[in-house]
Amino acid sequence: LRRGNRPTQASLMKQPMAVVLDAALSIPLTSNVVRPGTIIFCGRQFRRRKSRKEQLIDKGCIVLEADTDEQGFLNLREVLAELAARGIASLYVEGGPSIWSSFLSAGLVDELMIYFAPRFLGEGIVGVETASNASVHFREMKVLGGDVYWQGRF
Repeated sequence: LRRGNRPTQASLMKQPMAVVLDAALSIPLTSNVVRPGTIIFCGRQFRRRKSRKEQLIDKGCIVLEADTDEQGFLNLREVLAELAARGIASLYVEGGPSIWSSFLSAGLVDELMIYFAPRFLGEGIVGVETASNASVHFREMKVLGGDVYWQGRF
C-alpha cells in the first residue's frame, strides 16, 4: 500500500483467500480448507444444516447464504456480487466439470487456464458442457515437465 492510502478490506485479507461453494454444507469439518477466514457459501433452503453452519463459524469460517436453482446449484451471480461487496474482484475457480460448466454457461468466465497431466484419476474423463457458443482464443501453451498448460481468453 502506498503511504497515505487507506487499506481496503480486500487488501487486509490473506491472499489467496479460500472461497468454497457448498450448497448443502457437506464439507467435512476436518477439511484443510475449514480454517479461519475461509468463506463458505451455502444454499438458503438448507437451513436444517444450522448446526453444521455453527460448527464452521466456530472454526473461523464465514458462512454466507445464496439462492439455488432447481438442481440445487448456487446462484453464481449472487455469489460473485457478495464477493465483490467484500472487495474481492478476481476469482480463480478450481473444481470439477460441474463447477466449470456452471461458470461457463452463465457467461462468467473471462480467462481459461487448463493444466493437463499425463494421468487420469477416477473412472474416466468427464467433459465440460457449456450452453454458450463462446470461443476461446488460446494465447499461450507451455509444456511444464510432463504436464501441458493452456491459457486463453473469451
